[in-house]
Amino acid sequence: FKDVEFQIYTNNRVEDKIHIVLDSYEAKKQSELALNLEINKPLQTIQEFVQKGELQKKDIQVASGLTAEIAKNIPRTEEANGDAIAVIIGNKDYQRTKPVSYAMNDAELMKEYVIKAFGFKPGNVYFVKNATKSDFESLFGVKGNYKGKIYNAVKKDVSDLFIFYSGHGAPDIKSQKGYLMPVEADPQYVDLNGYSLELMYENVAQIPAKTVTIVMDACFSGA
Repeated sequence: FKDVEFQIYTNNRVEDKIHIVLDSYEAKKQSELALNLEINKPLQTIQEFVQKGELQKKDIQVASGLTAEIAKNIPRTEEANGDAIAVIIGNKDYQRTKPVSYAMNDAELMKEYVIKAFGFKPGNVYFVKNATKSDFESLFGVKGNYKGKIYNAVKKDVSDLFIFYSGHGAPDIKSQKGYLMPVEADPQYVDLNGYSLELMYENVAQIPAKTVTIVMDACFSGA
């Protein structure tokens, strides 16, 4: 099924019908649904458009080019790093801008690497899919209060801290400063609803970890 959402802009010559056409390639037929719309009024009922086709069961072969080489034969370490803390964020499904196609795959693969290849405990990996602004603030704190979850999780001068982010970044047009994009953020107002990269570095610098490694897979076009 598919929910169809759309907006239209009209003038006083508008017709009162919009036609949705669905082609079925396999069944070689076409169906049409006419929506009777009143301008400036919500649609009172949900209309269901059904197109019955023929189900053809086929085996799906995944092309070898779709599998990254680094996803195969991940090395395993015998040395545990039990006090290490990892933050891994994959932001793919954005509400107000295009998705980041491979962000989730990259984050999941990075999680496997820190556990298998670097000996992190699974329970010490903060793995966040589609992080909101409140997720960033809970993890790294806010302006004037850097004691978020990561600060409290790190053992002073003992824990290695590894941070990975894959997703959108955006610059504030006026200041040209970079921001990480929570999935609900509006890129036009990133200074209001983004998470400041400068603030993140400032707060992470207050965390008394033994070492800190930050990996950013994000574009900050124009900054």
